[in-house]
Formats: sequence, structure tokens, C-alpha cells
Amino acid sequence: MPHASRLSAPGVSGLARRRCDTERMPPPPRPFRVVYRTFDRIGFNPRKSEEVFAWRGFDLGHIARMFPAYVLEREDTRSYSETRYHVIGEVLGELYVVVYTRSGRACHLITAWNAEYHEREIWYRLMR
Repeated sequence: MPHASRLSAPGVSGLARRRCDTERMPPPPRPFRVVYRTFDRIGFNPRKSEEVFAWRGFDLGHIARMFPAYVLEREDTRSYSETRYHVIGEVLGELYVVVYTRSGRACHLITAWNAEYHEREIWYRLMR
């Protein structure tokens, strides 16, 4: 039998620490859906665009070319001050994931990354 000190930390009773009942997990992500997105204006923070370029080798200006087009989109279910969307889309033959907000016919790009394997699978499954 393991020593009692290995089962609990000082000041913590019971088994291993668990998430408090008052802390809530975010709702599960919504499924992606195929939508046609076009915007009158696409904006982004220039500093964030430079940061994305330094980390990933492309900037948000490049990502803005994704629109207008058919994309896979889902609403982010986490709690933010504004509604955010995750989009999988194509720019010049490459797949990217973009996070953005929208207000009317305007879009504000927040960040982007190259689509990972599981995101590419979703794209090819839903866009065939």
C-alpha cells in the first residue's frame, strides 16, 4: 500500500486534487458547417500579424485572401467578450485555421495557423 503522504498533499483531503465543483468546463465545440463567407472589410492588429509571421511564416494579410470563399466554420463555445469563429479554409492551395470575430459585414482576424492533420481530415471529409 502506498504511503499516505503520496496520496494527499498538505491541506488537501481525500483523493487526488480535482477540479472544484464550481469551476465549469466549457461546452463541447460545435460541429463545423460549410458556409460561403464574404466581407466588405477585413481587419487585423498589425502587431499580431507580425507575431503570426514570426512564429508561422505567413501574416494575417495573406490569410485575408481566404475570403470570399466556401469555408468550414464553427462558433467558438468558450466565453469571450465577443463571439469568435473558427474557420478552416484554403489560400493558394494551402489549408489554414483562422480565428476571427465579425460585426455586420466586417471581419477582424485574431490569429491563424497551418491546418493540422485532424483539421485537414475534417476539410477533406466535408468538402468533397
